Amino acid sequence: MKQYPLDLKFDHSETSNTSTAFILVVLATPVVIILAMISHYAWMYN
Repeated sequence: MKQYPLDLKFDHSETSNTSTAFILVVLATPVVIILAMISHYAWMYN
């Protein structure tokens, strides 16, 4: 196996962090809605 100059190791927790997932969904939903509205209006008036 080839050795690389940088070796990254991540410690993944075994338990799911549901609060982080909930916050991610809450923050991502308005962004997706706004981007969909912008693309819809750009397509409609172009």
